Amino acid sequence: MIRSQLAVFFITAGTALILIYGAEVSAVAAFSFGAGLAVGCWRRRKVPNRN
Repeated sequence: MIRSQLAVFFITAGTALILIYGAEVSAVAAFSFGAGLAVGCWRRRKVPNRN
């Protein structure tokens, strides 16, 4: 839950920074980091863990 909330936060913050300041490195990095977290969380939910 915490990771998915962090992913949403980074995606939102990154998108806002891109809209406000344009495509700057920090905004793109934050957006990419959030997107990576979201994909990681989604893949973990998709694959059942039986360990």
